[in-house]
Amino acid sequence: MTLKNSTSLANKITFVVLAVGIISMLVFFVQFRMNNPSIASKASTKGHNGQKDMENMGAQIGKLMQRLEKNPDDIKVLEKLGKTFMMMQSWDRAIHFWNRALGVDPGNISARMQLAQCLYQKKNYSRAAKHLEEIVRSAPSHTRAHFNLGILYKYYLNAQQKWEKHFRKVIQSEGVEKSVRERAKKELENDRNK
Repeated sequence: MTLKNSTSLANKITFVVLAVGIISMLVFFVQFRMNNPSIASKASTKGHNGQKDMENMGAQIGKLMQRLEKNPDDIKVLEKLGKTFMMMQSWDRAIHFWNRALGVDPGNISARMQLAQCLYQKKNYSRAAKHLEEIVRSAPSHTRAHFNLGILYKYYLNAQQKWEKHFRKVIQSEGVEKSVRERAKKELENDRNK
C-alpha cells in the first residue's frame, strides 16, 4: 500500500467516525429533548404569553379610548377602563376613570365602591372612607360598604364608635353572606376581649 492510499483510507475512516459521532449526538440530543423539555423554552413560552396578554390588554385599552373619544360620557367604557387599570394595579389611572364615571353618574354605587378600593390601595384611607360613607348614605343596607368602613375605621383611622356601628349594621342586616357576618362578629368580639 502506498502512502497516498493510506492517507486516503485514513481520511475515509476519520470521516466515517466523525459522521457516526455526529449522528449519534443528534439522536441522543433529540431523545433527550423529547424526554426532558427545556426549562428555558418553558420560561420563554410563559414570557411570550405574558407579553401577548399585555399586548392584548393594550389593544383593548386602545379600542376603549377610541370609543371614549367619540363619547366622553360613555359610562360603560369608563367602567371597563377603571376595571382594566385595577387589574393592572395601576391605581392612579383607575382612580382617574372612576372619578370620570362619577362625574357622569354621581349616584353610581359600583363606581364609588371601586374608587374607594383604589384609594384604599393607595393608602388614602380617609378619602376611601368618605366615598364609602357616601354609599351608605344613599344605600343604607349596602353591607359591603358598612363592612369596609368598619375595617377602615378600626384598623386605619382609629375611630371606635364609627367602626362598631358599621360592624353591628353588617350583623343585623338580612341577606349578608355568612362569612362576612361571622367576620364582623369576630371584629366586635376581639375588641371586647382586650
